[in-house]
Amino acid sequence: MKNTYPVLEKEQTDINLTPMLDVVFILLIFFVVTATFTRELGVDVYNPASAIPIPDDVQTISIVIEEDGSFHVNGRVLAKGSLTPYVMRLRAEFPDAGFSVLVSPAAYVEATAAAIDAGRSAGFERIPITELE
Repeated sequence: MKNTYPVLEKEQTDINLTPMLDVVFILLIFFVVTATFTRELGVDVYNPASAIPIPDDVQTISIVIEEDGSFHVNGRVLAKGSLTPYVMRLRAEFPDAGFSVLVSPAAYVEATAAAIDAGRSAGFERIPITELE
């Protein structure tokens, strides 16, 4: 008995990638054109080349940031939330005062940013940052 089933030839299957690549390039162009590029704001670090002596009649507001993240403003220990109002009050009392931040090498960047923000909120334009030894 003979096999009566027809023999099917293998179909040649091709995958045409051209339409998919066209769609990918169109999406790429769309996302590049519609993307909004924002410039990240940084912190201007002013590190004086030499220590300038401060006259005795001018008060300096200095924030010391310890390793544990505690803030010492002119010898007074403050919490992060009360840092900005206290610096603003000191600035109002001593309008000619300078401002500086002394940071422990192991302190968190968040604490340093909070001290810089307190100085900026009080109206200081130049904020020298010094590393504690």
